[in-house]
Amino acid sequence: MAAIRWRRRAVLLACAALPVATAALAEDVRIVELRIAAGAVEAAQRAVKLRKGDEVLLRVVAVDQAGSLHLHGYRIELALTPGVPAEARFRVHATGRFPMHFHPAGDKAAGHRHGPPLATLDVQPP
Repeated sequence: MAAIRWRRRAVLLACAALPVATAALAEDVRIVELRIAAGAVEAAQRAVKLRKGDEVLLRVVAVDQAGSLHLHGYRIELALTPGVPAEARFRVHATGRFPMHFHPAGDKAAGHRHGPPLATLDVQPP
């Protein structure tokens, strides 16, 4: 009987610790926010520096234009609606420089031609 009570207490203590463990994991996520206006981001947002192994939450808001953003090398594409944040969460697994491009909605004629990147993900070794 005492063993059952001890196990029950151990389970309750473990459950009580879950929110603390989850909060600690959330603190390890790097949040990268990009604000696209008139097809561009501010200079301070153009170079995103990370380390291989980082977990990233990429949050993008297109202020004035619908479209899509894609991150080369990671096969991430976000559909963007004006004023609505779009997010992707991923672990950085490759080192190097990876461009991000914005394609305005309805820009089918351009296909996937790319000019200068909107921003660059610069991933260094751990």
